[in-house]
Amino acid sequence: MPPTKPLKIGERDGLQMRLNELDEALAAGDLDLAARSMEMLATAATRIARRIREALLVEQIGEWGLDIARRCKIAANNGGEPSAAWAAGEKIAVALVLGNHDYLRDVLEYSVAHATSRTAAEVGIAPDQMSAWMTTVRTAAELGNPGA
Repeated sequence: MPPTKPLKIGERDGLQMRLNELDEALAAGDLDLAARSMEMLATAATRIARRIREALLVEQIGEWGLDIARRCKIAANNGGEPSAAWAAGEKIAVALVLGNHDYLRDVLEYSVAHATSRTAAEVGIAPDQMSAWMTTVRTAAELGNPGA
């Protein structure tokens, strides 16, 4: 697994400060301060977990796949079609992952098979591995399976 970015010194110091604050608040019986410290620690833990999750996804689908996942989320929130401003390969991959076969055929003039081959080449995997790759991209984009 590729290493995640290490915590910055300020982040580590902030976490340590919140832990110390929590200890002191609990020792003094200051439950309001303890609750605020816990909320801040939970927020920090969420950020760290997100970075770990992203590193795991990069290992599975690559940086380009993670970018496609982000673009899929954007497209899904904007009518399900890729942005006209995106590069052709990005539009093809997004339409393929989203299962927008009409867009592939009518706008991009690609068959599903051709789009699959082109995206597989872009990713550097065999076309028969695309189903698993697309499922992971959908998961990264927090989308369900099209047609499910």
